Amino acid sequence: MDKRVEVKLDGIYCEWVDGDPGGNLEIRGWLAARVFDVRTGTTRQSVEMFKPRSGHVSIHQSNMFPVNKTVILNLPQGEWIHLGGHLKEVDTFGQDDMGERWEKIYSGSIDRRERPIPVRYEHSGQVVRADYKIKEI
Repeated sequence: MDKRVEVKLDGIYCEWVDGDPGGNLEIRGWLAARVFDVRTGTTRQSVEMFKPRSGHVSIHQSNMFPVNKTVILNLPQGEWIHLGGHLKEVDTFGQDDMGERWEKIYSGSIDRRERPIPVRYEHSGQVVRADYKIKEI
C-alpha cells in the first residue's frame, strides 16, 4: 500500500563560515526529494526543492536562508525517499564543491509524527545544513 508523504524543506542553515570573507557563504546548487525504487535502482519521482534563480544565495553564519517548500510524494511500500542534492560555495576565485549528499529514509520508518531530517554539506571547514522535515499524511 502506498503512503502519502509530506516533505518540507524549511531552509539552508549556515553552521560555520571558517573565515570566508564577509562572514557569510554564497551557496549555489540544487536540492530535491526523490522516490527511489530499490528493485530497479532507479529514481521513480524527483521534485526540485531548491535552485536559486540568481545563481546563488548568501547566508550568514548561524542564520538560515528560508526555502519553505512543501511537496507530497506517493511512496510505495518497501521503497525509499532520498532527500538531498548537490551544493557548492561560490568564491571570487573558483568554487568549493560541498558535494552531493543524500539522506535515505525507508518507507516503513515514516509515520504520522513529523521528524527532522538534516542533510549536512561541508568543505574546508565551511558547513551548511539543509533542514528537511518528513511525515506521513
